[in-house]
Amino acid sequence: MAMQYHDAGHWEDKFWKPRFTLWVSGIEALFATDDTNHGGRLVTSERVKYFLGVDTNIYEPGDIPSYLPQAKFTVSEIIEDVYKLRNYIVHGERVPVQYKAKGPRRGEFY
Repeated sequence: MAMQYHDAGHWEDKFWKPRFTLWVSGIEALFATDDTNHGGRLVTSERVKYFLGVDTNIYEPGDIPSYLPQAKFTVSEIIEDVYKLRNYIVHGERVPVQYKAKGPRRGEFY
């Protein structure tokens, strides 16, 4: 299921919220459990950090074109924000402006 969610998110190029939700669902399919004692955001976040490594860069060399600033973010720096953003989206809340970036199309936020 994790790969199906990832692939579905990859091909969703029109809307960023469904793409993000599909990708987070893929993460949860890999690292979460439905056990009420060992599930949820905290356990899943810790599993992601353990298996991927807290200092692992989220971008592979070459992911960002050389003419753009090279962002360096580690798994431990972004995993909490991933789950905060996920909760805003799946609960139908307005996404705070700090999670938005200017898009390449007509200056839209995406």
